[in-house]
Amino acid sequence: MTVGEEKDLCVKLTPMNAYDKNLTISSSNYMVVNIQNEILTAVGLGEADIYIENSTKRLKRRIHISVVKNSRNTRKKRGLFGLFR
Repeated sequence: MTVGEEKDLCVKLTPMNAYDKNLTISSSNYMVVNIQNEILTAVGLGEADIYIENSTKRLKRRIHISVVKNSRNTRKKRGLFGLFR
């Protein structure tokens, strides 16, 4: 991911008749990846793990996310009167 990018986190619990359907989604580093309403937002450079688990913590999944600098718009352009950003 790049800083400012958003991704939908589609979480599907199977089987449909599972006893514990309450899931918690958390980030190991909210300064890198923030989560709100199952939407991941890259807010800073670095790495974070996203954890999805049920209330008994018997079912767990981890997703590793790396956030890098957006390379677009970082190159300087030369014009007639010098450098422009």
